Amino acid sequence: MRPKWMLPPIEELTELPIGKIAMQLSRLNRYAGAVEFSVLRHSMLVRRLVRNQSNRCQLWALLHDAHECWIGDALKPAKEIVGHAWSDLETLYQSHVMRLADCFPDQHEMQMVDDADKEACRLEMEHLPHCPWSADVDPVEWFSAGPLEFVAAVDSANRRHPSLVMSVPVRCDGGTTRQQTQGAASVSACVQRLHKAEQEEARPRLQELRRKRHASAGPAAGRDRSQSG
Repeated sequence: MRPKWMLPPIEELTELPIGKIAMQLSRLNRYAGAVEFSVLRHSMLVRRLVRNQSNRCQLWALLHDAHECWIGDALKPAKEIVGHAWSDLETLYQSHVMRLADCFPDQHEMQMVDDADKEACRLEMEHLPHCPWSADVDPVEWFSAGPLEFVAAVDSANRRHPSLVMSVPVRCDGGTTRQQTQGAASVSACVQRLHKAEQEEARPRLQELRRKRHASAGPAAGRDRSQSG
């Protein structure tokens, strides 16, 4: 049985779960975790580099790596060994993301995002782990970006795409989870609720771990005190 904290199979979705995507991309680090720089921040940087292009181009810049929420990422050596099979897999999942977002960039927009992706990689290689800086990029906007900033950027880029509807899991009474469909402008509130729901769900487990740790430490602590006395 697929756990509820995992995204459903992409081919079964009819709406883009942007809240979950934002959360997940914020937890995926670039370069196999060599630096603490998330795919979400990379996507925000790519969007920044195409800020003068069309809304559709900016939206695709934000979503160009969204497929990694389902298939992960592979470093260049692995991609070179796997060859076209990996490219075909990425293209398949990217097409699903396009369908769900109703975002179909033309050839020029795809090339613009691809060029910006390469430029973002160059900046990251040159400047990370410190905050990259160039005359064309304001680092404050994207270097510290999180899920809420990502959703807000999607909302901004999506203003000319009213058909894009997004859904995120939200907490219901009784502790169950359901899918709540929202317009992009109200997804930020859903992301906040998702954060809170995860914290609430984790609290009992943390309390139980502390209780067990305290119980196991009790006898040992008592023996230490008796020996010191």
